[in-house]
Amino acid sequence: MFRQYLINCKVFLVMALLLLVPVKGDSKESEGSINVNALKFERWVREKRDEFEAKNKPPIFCGEVILRLRKGLSVTDQTVMTCLGAWNFFESVALQSSETGQDIKDYKETLRFIYEIETLINSQQLLKAELLIRKASIYNNMGASGKAIDFYQKSSDVLGGLHITVDKRLMDNLVALGDLLYSIGNINEAEERYLKVLSYPWYLVEDDPESLDTLRNFYIRAGYGIINCRRGDPMALENTFFVPATLEELGPVLEKAKSDTVNQ
Repeated sequence: MFRQYLINCKVFLVMALLLLVPVKGDSKESEGSINVNALKFERWVREKRDEFEAKNKPPIFCGEVILRLRKGLSVTDQTVMTCLGAWNFFESVALQSSETGQDIKDYKETLRFIYEIETLINSQQLLKAELLIRKASIYNNMGASGKAIDFYQKSSDVLGGLHITVDKRLMDNLVALGDLLYSIGNINEAEERYLKVLSYPWYLVEDDPESLDTLRNFYIRAGYGIINCRRGDPMALENTFFVPATLEELGPVLEKAKSDTVNQ
């Protein structure tokens, strides 16, 4: 127990020093990365991610993203998400190779990066929603269902204020939230989320076959969800209807649920 405590302290001190002390020989490269435009900086971040992941090193280069934002310089959403993924990957590998042999499910640096980025972005609503979704996913993996639900809901609120370009993300988020609520037994709340997806008029989307197909798939996923929520309730199942364009997938599942209910 005490030995593990000392190991954890040592890891923390090394991480702190890595974050505070510049890496020798990288100063010119770092200065250059600050002065380039957003797209070149995004490419630099991707290259550093690949380099650091190959060496299994903590992605301290992501501090450059924070620095750019603090200076008021442009940073693409993809740059932020690349760094977020780099921290998540590093900590996932570290947890899997923990000397205790236990999955401690702790993503402190990933969450720290998210929270710091959130204080530095204002108008980037889609990025804000993506960060909330990532937090929800992390907390869900950590077993903190309450926090996960809260962040999924907050991301839904943010996405709800945007238009068709992010409607796909909103529907995906609502289905994920519905699935999570269903998995922990909050059937009524799960049904509410599925119904929101089912009420979306995806079939009216024109001139964008890819978005139409994606939104249709979310509708089908929500359809499966609503059937699961209503299993065992014959009246609710009898009053469950889907648009004709999805009956090939949802029709047999609904009829099976009705049959199973009658035979109970």
